[in-house]
Amino acid sequence: MARIRPPAEAEANLWAGAPSFVTFLPVLVLCVPFVWLLFPIPVLVYYWLQWRTTRYALTSQRMRVTSGVLSRRVEEVELFRVRDIELHASFVERLCGVATLRIHSNDRTAPTLAFEGIARAAWVKEALRERVLVLRETKRRIV
Repeated sequence: MARIRPPAEAEANLWAGAPSFVTFLPVLVLCVPFVWLLFPIPVLVYYWLQWRTTRYALTSQRMRVTSGVLSRRVEEVELFRVRDIELHASFVERLCGVATLRIHSNDRTAPTLAFEGIARAAWVKEALRERVLVLRETKRRIV
């Protein structure tokens, strides 16, 4: 006899964001002194477009990173697959009030997902942790 699963709860958006300008600063600092060579201009434009088109989302069921300049790439990780959450802030990121959140998971296609240069990273980390625990407990009860 097959088990009937309870209906899945509606997926709700918990947080959405984008990388801070701080993530673009290293490229800017390296390219601006050599802009007279004209080579850094396309590099600056590409990295600026990449920075502007990256979006992060945390929902009640999954995490999503959407990026891409000419084509669109969407990476998702189901929250119940999350193994570890790492918060890292370099000296410059700490001065600017941002951090990088790395999520390690059991997912085969995206074992590590990074939210780079996000504001309120500690809050996002705690919201993610709480949601992961809730989903694991729910999954444990179903199985």
